Amino acid sequence: MTQLTHLDIADQLAETPTSLRQLLKLVDNDLAQHKVSEDIWCINEVIGHLVWADQFAFTDRIKLMTEKLSDSLPLIDVNQAARDRKDYTKALTDMLDEFTETRKTHVAYIRTLDPDTLSNSAHYKDRTWLASDFLYEWPFHDYGHVTQIMKILRGNLVPYMSDTMRKAVGY
Repeated sequence: MTQLTHLDIADQLAETPTSLRQLLKLVDNDLAQHKVSEDIWCINEVIGHLVWADQFAFTDRIKLMTEKLSDSLPLIDVNQAARDRKDYTKALTDMLDEFTETRKTHVAYIRTLDPDTLSNSAHYKDRTWLASDFLYEWPFHDYGHVTQIMKILRGNLVPYMSDTMRKAVGY
């Protein structure tokens, strides 16, 4: 297996908005905004988190390291950011549009990276991270949240399934 370049990562990340649009094309606002509990994000909050994380968890951190702007990375609170954004009140199409537009900006940034600077590092919590750690974690992060959305979609079907099928699939 060959090492992925920053351009490969940019290509992967560029596809996520299209994939989400396809996955969610039959989802209405009620389902997109529905929270099964206060501590579990709804679909819109997951998308809002992707928007937020692109800037604060990935681009800002990578920039701090590649440009040697800081030897340490600031702490972030993803749950507070989700509360502040209030994405559960927004229309799904607006969330997907925001994600699509902001993702273009971040993909364009990744394409400008100098691969030689991806070995630059900074301290965060209890360890030292490389800029490349955040670059490679970025699509991994996307895939995890796409899976999270798929679990929500699966859970929405459970009430319509027979008891036999619920038991068979572990619900």
